Amino acid sequence: MATASSVLRRITRVRPIEVYLFHLQLSSNVVRKIERAFLTAGVSRFHELGLGPDHLSPFPRVGHIPAISYARLLMPTLLRNIDRLIYLDSDLICMSDLSMLWDQNMRGLPVAAVPDASFFRVSDPGCIGFCGESLADPSQLAFNAGVMLIDLEMWRNENVLEQALRFLERYRDQLRNADQDILNFIFAGRWHHLEPNWNVPQFLVEGHPSRMKPIPEFEQFSGRPMSDGQIYHLWGKHKPWNSGPRHVLRLAWLRELRNAGWYSRPRWVAWRVTDLCRAYCFSAEQRLCGYR
Repeated sequence: MATASSVLRRITRVRPIEVYLFHLQLSSNVVRKIERAFLTAGVSRFHELGLGPDHLSPFPRVGHIPAISYARLLMPTLLRNIDRLIYLDSDLICMSDLSMLWDQNMRGLPVAAVPDASFFRVSDPGCIGFCGESLADPSQLAFNAGVMLIDLEMWRNENVLEQALRFLERYRDQLRNADQDILNFIFAGRWHHLEPNWNVPQFLVEGHPSRMKPIPEFEQFSGRPMSDGQIYHLWGKHKPWNSGPRHVLRLAWLRELRNAGWYSRPRWVAWRVTDLCRAYCFSAEQRLCGYR
């Protein structure tokens, strides 16, 4: 809900907004609560797409990446009446009006996205270097699939799901980034490059302890304050809700969670007390283990 709050509070242009929520086994009470929050915020229509084990059974689990991420591959089939959409991961903080993203010229390409800040080429060992012999041009840039502007009609025409299943027949055991690897293979060299500020990873924010070095396109954001980005992506294992009080995006995330109206005031106070106790226990554990 923090992601939803950050998006909806910043949309300034008057236009109908439809939200499609993909989820895996959320309770009906939680879904209804999410729906009320969206509709209260001004969303025109809310659609729930609950997926079951059968939908995701063809896809392998990869590390900490949740199975629901593969829903991106199912969108052409499940959203047959939609030709264009913005896809957003659930671990984002939006700092700008998404209308500007929607109005981007995709130049006749099936997807618009931001180059992945941690990989330079699709041939990188951390990306899909394992299938380099199948790539027409291994020097192509890789993209991060957490924020995408998608031409779903083109995805349907290209049978993206069928291509994904064929890819898995050959490379199933070598995936490193789940469906992001698959999408980078299918669309290698055929995606529109968005400006990097539409998907800035959290490790670039000022104060974030990271050993990762960004690709040149992202160096302008390294160690800079949050105001420089349009969307910040909390990707990776360490999130504001599980990494203690010193996470650099924790306050921004808490602010959006509060604004989402998910909790009544008494429940918010109770949750914050519990959250602070948990956060400081985490911090104390880190100090005992020798981390700073």
